[in-house]
Amino acid sequence: MAREVERRLAPGGDVSRSWPHYAPRPGQIALARDVARAVGRGGVLLAEAPTGVGKSLAYLLPGVLHAAETGRRVVIATCTRSLQDQLFERDLPALLGVLGLELRCARLKGKQNYVCEPTLALAEERGPEERDVLEQLKRWAATDSEGDLDRFPAADADTFRRLRPRVAADPHACTVATCRRARECFWVRARRQASESALVVVNHALLALSGEVEGLLPDFDVLIVDEAHRLEGVLLSQLERSVSRHRFEEALRMLGSARARGGSGGLIARLGAYTAPLLRRGGPLPTDAADTLADLAARMSRCRDDVDRLFERLTPAGPTPDGFGGRVRHHSALELLGRDLAPLQTVLEHCAAFSGALQRLATPLESAGEAGSELATESLQVAARFGLLGSDLESLVEAADREWVYWRTREKAAGLGVVELKGSPVSAAFHARRLVLERARTVVLTSATLRGGPDFSFVAGRLGLGDEAGMPYESGTYPSPFALERQVASFIFDGGEEAEAVAAVVTALARATRRNLLALFTAHMRLGRARDASARNAAPSCSGCRACGKVWTFRVLPWRSWSWQSCRSRCRTIPWYRRAASGCASAGSIRFARTPCRRRSYGSARGSAG
Repeated sequence: MAREVERRLAPGGDVSRSWPHYAPRPGQIALARDVARAVGRGGVLLAEAPTGVGKSLAYLLPGVLHAAETGRRVVIATCTRSLQDQLFERDLPALLGVLGLELRCARLKGKQNYVCEPTLALAEERGPEERDVLEQLKRWAATDSEGDLDRFPAADADTFRRLRPRVAADPHACTVATCRRARECFWVRARRQASESALVVVNHALLALSGEVEGLLPDFDVLIVDEAHRLEGVLLSQLERSVSRHRFEEALRMLGSARARGGSGGLIARLGAYTAPLLRRGGPLPTDAADTLADLAARMSRCRDDVDRLFERLTPAGPTPDGFGGRVRHHSALELLGRDLAPLQTVLEHCAAFSGALQRLATPLESAGEAGSELATESLQVAARFGLLGSDLESLVEAADREWVYWRTREKAAGLGVVELKGSPVSAAFHARRLVLERARTVVLTSATLRGGPDFSFVAGRLGLGDEAGMPYESGTYPSPFALERQVASFIFDGGEEAEAVAAVVTALARATRRNLLALFTAHMRLGRARDASARNAAPSCSGCRACGKVWTFRVLPWRSWSWQSCRSRCRTIPWYRRAASGCASAGSIRFARTPCRRRSYGSARGSAG
């Protein structure tokens, strides 16, 4: 297959004949050849290919050919859902058209990325702006074949972002057994399509989760992981445990409406309504079932109060710090709570009581008709949630596993310090092999940045690869067709105020080049700080709009939404929708954007040069 891949990518091959603007790249051909060889012989390949090599085509071509020729399933995993969409919607169809092949492909995301039709039908708007988005969403869901919320063309992106969690499938509460429409819901349909496809495109989070949830992802022969430098971080985030007030409230909400006394509107109320006739007829339920439900309803309010007291004990005194200063590591329950562990024991007793009582009620309900079976399944699910919540709380407080690190975070929310207990493995090596690498005959890990120096030893050690770990690997680096050493300048931040340093560099570059400039940030917080620093340090040095002389107004909008620039009078001589296409009269425009984005999410510093 390696020679066939080279032939198709070479000058005069299938790709160049089909795509007039395609230019063969030696690095791309070499990467595709090595991927094809790895697919043929098995094992692990670490491949670093800088920007411009064309990694997507280089691994898609051998992956598609292998799936088409052998019938064995190939899984391609990306870190971001945007790249997942690009591969499935653009790159794969284009490549299959070039090859003249018909191959069944599927895209699979986490459950929370799909609309839940029963939830959507019951959703209530919170304001007139949500009413319009809800109506648009209902019309779209009635005609769309996938129900993928990332593909919903929201007219108001900000409103949809707030609304999305309330209409998406709940990854914990939504099951086939507890939803009559589940067998035909969008999520189940996507899983069924994946199980019937020869090539499946997933994201890192789903790939990691599928290693612990049987049947979430069908078996596969070849695994190709793009953006592999982020795989370790995703694995650790999937393995991370956390306990907060919010997690307790979500579990209690399943029993009854939030903050409502007596469990109204939740599982307890439904159990009471269903079991009352059974008890009168002397059905299969225990005679104390009504007392058990009454005790659970009364326990809900006590549990909330005891959880509040526990987290007040966990909250450190003093003002809430900014940034990473809000993280405090602990090594034992004594260090965290002192010698008085009564608040912890009380909350753990609540978790055990909820879990045990719901399990006892579920057992006889399983044989009490279809509705009883559904209630039994839901009861077991909520019981498992409380059991896991109790075990996580106990584990995080005790901090006994020396292979893990434990800490508490304190973040600002509504003016108060919200505390959350967290724990994570120190190393992802063992879990990377168990959850990802050992599941396929061939694994290809590729990225623009994989090496931590002259070789791949650092990333290999972090992912549990190497002869010492019993999983040898091969590696390769592939040159970029662009002269990056002449086109890229690197700056090392060596201390001081980061935002001020970034703003100084950006402003200096804008003044030196007198061209439009785009600054990309990995976090919106950093974007905001650099924007504010630019506004302070880079006063307008131009006369503004050439036609009307007014200074341009720059707006910052949330990412995944549009922003624009215009002079304050919206001068018609320079149309605002051209977004500084003609530039500033005497300086380059500075634009800031948060990455990754799919819709050119721009923001700019108000009052900065240009």
